[in-house]
Amino acid sequence: MKSAELKIGDRLISKFVTEPGRFNLSTSSIAVFHVLYSHVNQQYICTPGYTTIAARAGCSERTVQKAVKQLQQEGILSRTKVFGSDGNRKGTKYFFSPLIRLYIAGQQESSSVRPKERNSVSQSEAVSTMRRSHHEKRFPPKKESLFR
Repeated sequence: MKSAELKIGDRLISKFVTEPGRFNLSTSSIAVFHVLYSHVNQQYICTPGYTTIAARAGCSERTVQKAVKQLQQEGILSRTKVFGSDGNRKGTKYFFSPLIRLYIAGQQESSSVRPKERNSVSQSEAVSTMRRSHHEKRFPPKKESLFR
């Protein structure tokens, strides 16, 4: 996949996954999704291990396991175990839903008409912003009382 195509895809995917009412994903699931998406090849398949995903998403391996399970339940990705010729387990392959491919393809056609965005946000900034907004939705700031 070309790097320019991946950057467009990153912005589109962030919008696709976080759009209200589309999926019921936790903040950690969104972070894990972005890490997995950053590893995809042209067939929308990736093979990073839990340790790699956890390090890049900033969470524990157990959280990664829960997030992957949630992404599977939402139909965003599927996975299969990979075995070597000796029969030993070698890892896991993650396959992204065709729905995501279609969404990116459709949006890339329409994005060629729109002006390009000037600022690109790094993955860690996007994840921290998503976590912050998720936290604010769950725990709104307390209003100051006039009577103290």
